[in-house]
Amino acid sequence: MVDFLRKRLFSKIIVPIFLLVAVALGLSFYARTNLLALSAQTSKIVDFEARRLDLILRIRINISEMSVHVRDVIIETRPREMAEHKESFEKSRVYVTSMLDKLGALIETEEQRADYDRLRASFAEFTAMLERVCS
Repeated sequence: MVDFLRKRLFSKIIVPIFLLVAVALGLSFYARTNLLALSAQTSKIVDFEARRLDLILRIRINISEMSVHVRDVIIETRPREMAEHKESFEKSRVYVTSMLDKLGALIETEEQRADYDRLRASFAEFTAMLERVCS
């Protein structure tokens, strides 16, 4: 009889502890799995946005360089240096065009598409104006 009571008391203590440990381990595993998935999604989003912002920054920098080259063409009086500045302007224009193409490949929404189309049109007008000034 005493042996039976010990087994009963033992099972009353061990079973709840075992269930508590099992539930805690299950929740830990579930949390870890979800956190790893969330981490992967966040990394993907951050990498994508960083790539977009890098392209946008490169575009802005090279558009500024284009303006500087055109200014130098206007100011310069020596034909050789003018030709160098025009060549630098053309290289910057080609580079910006390639960066715009890469930026267009990263479009995800219609709003981004509309912004990209406006940017492309503005760049075309800007380039045409600078080319008229250089001529």
